[in-house]
Amino acid sequence: MSLEQAIHLRWQNDAPLAALVPIARVFTGKAVGSPLLPYVVLTRQAAEPIDYTSSGTRIAGAVMQLDVIDDDLDDAKAISVEMLRLFDRADFAMTVGTVLNMQLRDQREEMHDDASWCLSIEFDVMTQE
Repeated sequence: MSLEQAIHLRWQNDAPLAALVPIARVFTGKAVGSPLLPYVVLTRQAAEPIDYTSSGTRIAGAVMQLDVIDDDLDDAKAISVEMLRLFDRADFAMTVGTVLNMQLRDQREEMHDDASWCLSIEFDVMTQE
């Protein structure tokens, strides 16, 4: 299970966040088609090995960006609050490995030309694989 799959699974199993944005509207890399608003796009910005343990386990770092797209700024902010609740300073299992820590790096708000909002949250993620 990749980091993205682990995030999807964690999202799907969290009732408050799944009620705001169903897992069917959480995309990896790029939203396809014309999804209903709101939706979220996960994008891994960077990944690199940090170190190896004496047993050969790889410790890696990545930057994961979660973009909330919605036409209502207040609703998008409510979704962002729930995403932070679920993921900031979180650790959770992957099929192979573990997310050791997912920590807030940056937040931004931007209005698109079509008057929809994009709220971006970046996390520094450390994994053990």
